[in-house]
Amino acid sequence: MCTEHVASPEYLITLMQPGTVVNERWNVLKLLGTGSFGVVFKVEDVNDKSNYAMKIELAAEDSLVLRTESFVLKKMRNSSHFCQFIENGVHGKVNYLVMSLVGSNLSDLRRTTRNKRFSISTVLRLAISCLEAIKDLHDAGFIHRDIKPANFCIGAIPEHRNYIYLLDFGIVRQYIVDKRVRPPRMSVEYGGTARYSSLNAHHGREMYTYDDVIALLFTLAELYKGELPWKVTDTVKETERLKNRCSLDDIFGDLPDEIKRMYTSLMKKKYGDLVDYAGMRKQFQSIMERMNITEKDPYDWEKVDEPAIQHEKSPKADEQEQVAH
Repeated sequence: MCTEHVASPEYLITLMQPGTVVNERWNVLKLLGTGSFGVVFKVEDVNDKSNYAMKIELAAEDSLVLRTESFVLKKMRNSSHFCQFIENGVHGKVNYLVMSLVGSNLSDLRRTTRNKRFSISTVLRLAISCLEAIKDLHDAGFIHRDIKPANFCIGAIPEHRNYIYLLDFGIVRQYIVDKRVRPPRMSVEYGGTARYSSLNAHHGREMYTYDDVIALLFTLAELYKGELPWKVTDTVKETERLKNRCSLDDIFGDLPDEIKRMYTSLMKKKYGDLVDYAGMRKQFQSIMERMNITEKDPYDWEKVDEPAIQHEKSPKADEQEQVAH
């Protein structure tokens, strides 16, 4: 087998054309997307005509991505924020994983809005749902290590359009084994996506739960502002330099001060320190209450022909006291 094909999505696509039937059950319908960890197709169960997603990778002795993803999804069966594991196996030259379908990811959804950013109403509710998903993963003993907008999706069917699903577990680390926290490795090869990763990842340190949450805050900042101070084209080193140099206002803009304080607190944590998920959730809910945002408000992707989003600086807690009087 040609080694040059190992990481090539183009080559993988040639191995799984529409009409291919896998394991006498899965009829390949169309390509859904490609990424650094494989290729995803929409498939149909020939038995009941229901649709699913199938991710494939080149089969090799050191192919661990889909094995890891399958392991994680099986562990997350009881969480509503994860795809349902259906089946995995080998078909010819590829390993495959079949799971439930999801809809568009948050990165693509943001780009569909008129000014390429979400309203504070949408961002705060996403913050709660995404934090819940991350907490569920952490509670199961895993650290994601690649939290970003493209790895959160909404549901595929209309009634699940406001559900949030966390995807892509190819580089997760199981940090709890036999109910004990694993000791950190002395040096860790850089992984994940530089745009959203914490400084610990840049420094080659073992990542812990708070690193995922820091990446979530970067994610929320981009969803709200439409951009981060560091660009997609910046090198990993330049991105690291900017993360060290930029002020909280540079990163988070006029997002509520509570979010900036969350970031400051998380940046002080060390390996083994706990994340106060409940406290963060309460703060997000408090901001929503202060800004008269409810769970029933439409999300930005549900709005049709709306004017461009104009962000207004949210009243601070003390300012809100005056307004209330």
